[in-house]
Amino acid sequence: MQLLLSCIFAILAFCVSFSASAGDATVTWLHPDQYTDISAAEETQQSFSENLFADLDHYFAELANKLPPRYHWNVTVTDVKLAGEVIASFKSGQKIRVIKPLYPPAIQFEYQLLDPQNKLVSQGKVDLRDMNFMFGPDLMVTRETQSFPYEKSMIKQWFKEQQQNKVFPKN
Repeated sequence: MQLLLSCIFAILAFCVSFSASAGDATVTWLHPDQYTDISAAEETQQSFSENLFADLDHYFAELANKLPPRYHWNVTVTDVKLAGEVIASFKSGQKIRVIKPLYPPAIQFEYQLLDPQNKLVSQGKVDLRDMNFMFGPDLMVTRETQSFPYEKSMIKQWFKEQQQNKVFPKN
């Protein structure tokens, strides 16, 4: 029993030290009712929007984990255009999102990156659009297993470039 408790405490200590050794993110969704396209297809608009925002909040936080400890990334999303287009199915009349190269994903956001002393490291306005979204190497696996894979791939690529260009520090 004592060995089991020791293992549990060791795992908890590792998890706490791991979570403290990365940056974090705060995402604000500014006027989502005015976004270009976050239309729901198979669920209510409210449920779909909540799922989209929660999923992308989590993804921005996941990327922030690649920042050094105690760095904070503030993101204010100002527009989203999801990949594809929502249309009514001819057979069932249900709405479906059709993904074609003609309908690329896009996202606009403003950001601030703060160091542990809350000093501004970087800030900017970002306007991402991926015209080649259906052919990225990351997407071969994630398309089937991940929600919003095209949008996440586009954001991930931008984040990677910020770190490669030393705009964002690496953990």
